[in-house]
Amino acid sequence: MASSDAQVRDIKCGNLSGSQCGAGGECADAADCTSGVCLANICQPPTSRDGVKNGDESDVDCGGTVTQAPRCADGKSCAGNSDCTGKLCVANICQTPTGTDGIQDGDESDVDCGGTTTGAPRCAVGKMCNVHADCESDGCAYDGKCAVGRSCTRQLGGDTCGKGEIGDPMAAHESCCERAPIDGSTAQIDKYLVTAGRMRAFIERLDGNVVSYVSGLGTSTWGHDWSQYVPASIADANEMLGPYWSKRSCAAGSYGGHTYYTSPEFGDTSSFTQDDLDPKALNCVSWYLANAFCQWDGGRLPSLDEITNIFTNNSTTAWPWGWNDLSTYNPGGQDFRVNHGYNYNYPGPEIDDDSGYVRDIAWYVSPPGRFASGNNRNGVADAAGNLLEWIDTDPYNFTSTEAWDGPDHPKNLVSTSWQGMFPGTPNGYFSIGFRCAHD
Repeated sequence: MASSDAQVRDIKCGNLSGSQCGAGGECADAADCTSGVCLANICQPPTSRDGVKNGDESDVDCGGTVTQAPRCADGKSCAGNSDCTGKLCVANICQTPTGTDGIQDGDESDVDCGGTTTGAPRCAVGKMCNVHADCESDGCAYDGKCAVGRSCTRQLGGDTCGKGEIGDPMAAHESCCERAPIDGSTAQIDKYLVTAGRMRAFIERLDGNVVSYVSGLGTSTWGHDWSQYVPASIADANEMLGPYWSKRSCAAGSYGGHTYYTSPEFGDTSSFTQDDLDPKALNCVSWYLANAFCQWDGGRLPSLDEITNIFTNNSTTAWPWGWNDLSTYNPGGQDFRVNHGYNYNYPGPEIDDDSGYVRDIAWYVSPPGRFASGNNRNGVADAAGNLLEWIDTDPYNFTSTEAWDGPDHPKNLVSTSWQGMFPGTPNGYFSIGFRCAHD
């Protein structure tokens, strides 16, 4: 005989006892159960699919944490922001998030910035980010924060420029994408020479296909026949930034070395790891690839006049440090203000005991900014020393700002064609690098 309501109700709970039954208790209807769900006269545990507001849900099958229900849509009831899909609960109702509501909601990566659903602007430097597009700089860095520049998203070579070595508690490092004013001009210039790590960020971001990127540049900034000199793949990039590819003194050894790490091939075996090299200023890079990099990074190669300006503090000093240091400088020797004359070596020791020569001249190339006493009055580092610099006048043109290898490259602030000097090795040199200017 069928049981009556009184017979199926648990004598310890249910409506007859004045209290509801938990999961597993006997019930006659939903009102007998704390979950509001009675099936086959047994109270069921709350779930996110039972069509009832139960557990700690703020509305039917949404909100809360106990039932693992999804967040609630706009217009549903809520107890707090975490209950809502849009992460905004006002007067216990889920609201549509906006880019001006003063909280991080929707798909924003930080408060009222980033994401695509709230109409928020991109995030400023230092704000949290999930993807590059969250940032004004179009660069979401290794630490989940918006980088100063698009190419400074890696830690090594992106955040390691300035005085002191990596790991030194007294080091004063900053973003390698920081810029400085050019006296008498509205343009700015990179404070630091471009690092191997910044170039790596560029290559990896494009998956090596720089050809595809430059195909979208206008003819006023990119020559129609230049694309053959930039990579179309990661393999191409490694070749063009590695030891050979019509370059001079770029194979690792006592008389050469490149700071862009590539896997060993053709006997080119660097003494250093990628982590050793990424912070260093980039050498052995072609004029064309330097040009493409600067445009991708929001700038251009600087002019001879601009390089001369930062070197001479707008024609007021003979050397960059002359604005506050008038002590004698001997270009033929070593000096603490400038990487010149083989006076930098890191990491070490790197001397080959058999020959007395270094195994890889990349040892002498410094990360930008290590010679802070030689900065110009606007903080531009290595305006003299470390590497000679490509300039924008014509393909293959550079100017001699002194380099790590000493008297071989004295100060000579004129436009010089590397191709004219060495026709067989036009695409790079172990003492030439670059920085970018920005209008």
